[in-house]
Amino acid sequence: AAATTTTTTATLVPLVLRVYVQPKEASHPFFGLPGSPDTFAIEGVDTDVLTRTGLAVRGSIVQSPVLRLVRGQRYVFEMQNTPSSTPFFLSSSLVGGTDSAVLTDGVTNSMVSGTQSLIFEPTAATPNLISYQSSVARMGNLIIVVDALPEATSTTTVATTAATTTTTT
Repeated sequence: AAATTTTTTATLVPLVLRVYVQPKEASHPFFGLPGSPDTFAIEGVDTDVLTRTGLAVRGSIVQSPVLRLVRGQRYVFEMQNTPSSTPFFLSSSLVGGTDSAVLTDGVTNSMVSGTQSLIFEPTAATPNLISYQSSVARMGNLIIVVDALPEATSTTTVATTAATTTTTT
């Protein structure tokens, strides 16, 4: 008799966040402080983003939102014609303005601009608090890295696709 083995694996579907550069609005927490007059604005394409007042609707573009990301999920930060003079990177520095604290664990394609993408998959070794920044100070904001999102606080889900392989021998 032939033996049949079925294996099901889950593959992460990356969650896309589009990154723009915009002049800071007066309501921006770093407005008027030393550093760049511009800021990163994030659009949650596949996921909600946190704002200073709560969740933004998927598809909204929000200036310097705090991001809450889940370990083990893959995120793609797609640059939307961002200037090469303000490269986007992840950092353990909460202020930015330097590339000396660039986060590399779980990161592919750091220091991106133009239409490049930075891919981030937080691991168990990723600190709970990091930031997205530029080489120009105060363009980004915090990233809170968690093991799982509380269901009551977000509609974000970890997206997966299941692949099933059946082998008959």
